Amino acid sequence: MLKYETVTDFSVCSDWIIGVSGQTDLKLLKNLPLDIPDISEKDFSGETGSQFLLNLKDYRILFLGLGENLHFSSVQKTFRQFTFQNKEKFNEKTGLVFLLHEAVSLPRLLEAAWQGIQTGISNIGHWKTSTSISHIWEKEDACLYVYTGASMQAEIKASLHQGTIIGQARNKICHLINTPGNFLNPASFGSVIEEMGKEAGFNVQIYDSQDLQKKGLHALLAVGQGSKTPPILACLSYDGGKTDQKHIGLVGKGVTFDTGGVSIKSSTNMHFMKSDMSGAAAVLGTFQAVATLQLPVKLTGFLPIAENAIGSYAIRPGDILSSYNGKSIEVIDTDAEGRLILADALSYLIRNYNPDVILDIATLTGSIVGALGNHAAGLFSNNDDLAHHLMAIGKSSGDQLWRMPLFEAIKDDLKSDVADLRNFSGLPTAGSISAAKFLEEFIDQHPAWAHLDIAGVAFDKTEMTQLKSATGFGVRLLTEWIANL
Repeated sequence: MLKYETVTDFSVCSDWIIGVSGQTDLKLLKNLPLDIPDISEKDFSGETGSQFLLNLKDYRILFLGLGENLHFSSVQKTFRQFTFQNKEKFNEKTGLVFLLHEAVSLPRLLEAAWQGIQTGISNIGHWKTSTSISHIWEKEDACLYVYTGASMQAEIKASLHQGTIIGQARNKICHLINTPGNFLNPASFGSVIEEMGKEAGFNVQIYDSQDLQKKGLHALLAVGQGSKTPPILACLSYDGGKTDQKHIGLVGKGVTFDTGGVSIKSSTNMHFMKSDMSGAAAVLGTFQAVATLQLPVKLTGFLPIAENAIGSYAIRPGDILSSYNGKSIEVIDTDAEGRLILADALSYLIRNYNPDVILDIATLTGSIVGALGNHAAGLFSNNDDLAHHLMAIGKSSGDQLWRMPLFEAIKDDLKSDVADLRNFSGLPTAGSISAAKFLEEFIDQHPAWAHLDIAGVAFDKTEMTQLKSATGFGVRLLTEWIANL
């Protein structure tokens, strides 16, 4: 695994990457103890992703353009692409320095670059029988030397440390999300959660189907009853040890594979439904990061985990289900299963733990993809302060959010003739809003609740894969949100 060190001179290695945002930055070269000739705009523009290689007597220097619009996500993406596309271009010991004339946060942008490098090194071909070319920075003695001024070294070290922990958590959950359904089911997912809890230092308790029956989580049980692997509920807890710490409750949708059930999905993109546990994975990755960073917060998480399979025991359209909070639900569409398992988990969390703030995250609706594409997650909240805080963190972290309405009139679309409510409106409009309004029925009027629909951003195309793959959306967002409470 690639390591990093902060340094204050250039003698530690001969290969250096210099990140610049344009020609103005190149004037700062005179401040470096390197004999670098003038570089014309014709040779190097500084545009995002542009490169210019310069061989000097003692150094080999590659200038990498960061573009003029400097922010965390753009720098992260630039270095992710660069790292992946240049697997053998540099030595295992390489230096990195940023020349930036603008008053921007250098430690944060270096953290973005470091996270991009971590992602660019990772390989998702775990099941390939042929040996692929490994990245030069995967060698045991590989090291990235980050050049800093002495005055900023401590701050940059702190940012790189945080970036390492969040990057490791993100890579871990991306591997889980990319794992196919025949390797990851509710039982094996539960085992992974327990293992991660032991490694990172948070507590895990797994409730099996018998426990769920005793506790009355009937909606979660119903969704998983068509699978040969019964559903589970994973309870995660972490205590930062401070007397005045906030208590945050997190819930993540964990459908390890979603066929749609009897309301079966089209076969066109069903192979992507291994990613329907991305919400649970994001919560799990957040726990790993928060516990490793030892943040001063109390965190309680519930991951309802099931496989929505087709079988003789699978729930059917028209079935009536009970739920943990007692409300009866008419099943209109068995492919609207995520809100059923989230409903039970939300109710259980609120009634037994009553956290100060509640957030659930889920690949919930295709409607949010139609509304926002692959550019942002939908944010629904009954609390303006919470929504504004999440929006600000999302803009800073690169996990972009867009606030969606919770129209009260949508509740009428969920009325059932035979039960308290139905799980799907049956209408071709406002699908993500009606799903959020369904969840709102199970929060017992809690005053600080947010729901993130990440269906369009959790699994997407990248330059590193032929098809869609996990993005790790949510880990940095939630970790930074919790750290900034």
